[in-house]
Amino acid sequence: LRLRNLGGIIIVDFIDMELEEHQQAVLSELQRRDDSAAFRQSIADVQAQFQGELRAVTPRVFVTWALLALNVVVFVAMVASGVHWMEPLGEHLLAWGADYGPLTLGGQPWRLVTATFIHIGALHLGMNMLVLGSTGPLVERVFGNLSFLALYVASGIAGSVTSIVWSPDIVSAGASGAIFGLYGGRSEERRVGKEC
Repeated sequence: LRLRNLGGIIIVDFIDMELEEHQQAVLSELQRRDDSAAFRQSIADVQAQFQGELRAVTPRVFVTWALLALNVVVFVAMVASGVHWMEPLGEHLLAWGADYGPLTLGGQPWRLVTATFIHIGALHLGMNMLVLGSTGPLVERVFGNLSFLALYVASGIAGSVTSIVWSPDIVSAGASGAIFGLYGGRSEERRVGKEC
C-alpha cells in the first residue's frame, strides 16, 4: 500500500495485496489520521484549561496596557515638545530623564526609573511595545498584577544599572531591560514549576 497526498486528495496505490489486506491498510491509515485529530483536540483542550486557570488567578490584565500606554504617552509628549521622532539628540533625552552615569551617580538616581519610559526614536518604542504587548499579558496573568508591576520596574532599574556599569559615559534609555526581566521571570516560573 502506498498513500500519496495530491492537493488534499489521498491516492491509494495497492501493491500486490489481497482485497482484505487493502481494506485493513486503508482502515489503519484512517485510524492513524483520526488519532492525530484527537491528539490535536487534546492539546487544544489543555490550552483552554490553562488559559482558564490563568484567568482565575488574575481575572483582569491591566498593568501591561497601562505601562504600554505610559511609554507611548511619554514618547508623544517628547515629540510634541520638539524631540525628533526618529533620531533624538542626547541632550533632549537627558532633559526627559534618560540614564547617563555622571548624572545618575551624581545625585539624580531617579534616572534609573525614568530611563525605562524614554525611547530613542519611534522604531525603538515600537519594537519594545510590540514585545511588551505580546508577552506582558501572559506574564501578568502568571504573576498577578502587582507582582508583574514590581518585576517590570525592578527589571527596568536593573537594566539601567547594568547600562551604567557597562558604559557609564553613554546616554541610555528604553524598556528593554524591563522586558528582558519579564522573560527572565517567565523562565524562572517555568523552572520552579518543573521542580515542584
